Amino acid sequence: MYYDSKEAKMLLGRSSDKIHGLMKSTAILQTLNERLKKKSTQAEEYKFEGKMFLVVRVASPIFDKSTFDLFEADIIVPSNVFDQIWLLFFILEHKKGVN
Repeated sequence: MYYDSKEAKMLLGRSSDKIHGLMKSTAILQTLNERLKKKSTQAEEYKFEGKMFLVVRVASPIFDKSTFDLFEADIIVPSNVFDQIWLLFFILEHKKGVN
């Protein structure tokens, strides 16, 4: 999950832009809530008897776990389709050691 399409293009090397501009935490939470709603709707149609986990990769290096912890009450999980929902975060410090 990226903040928006502009950030995705920048991080994937598909844009010559170097600066994104103002990025609000409320907007990334809205993006997360939209994704959760969409994935829950899709999962309700699965013919699957086992446990279902959803992993959301937050690829934006601007927002980390603390952002989502701070606004946890604003995260809306629309149904109990998933047994667990995991957020996977980008950690810049881990990338520094990789060539």
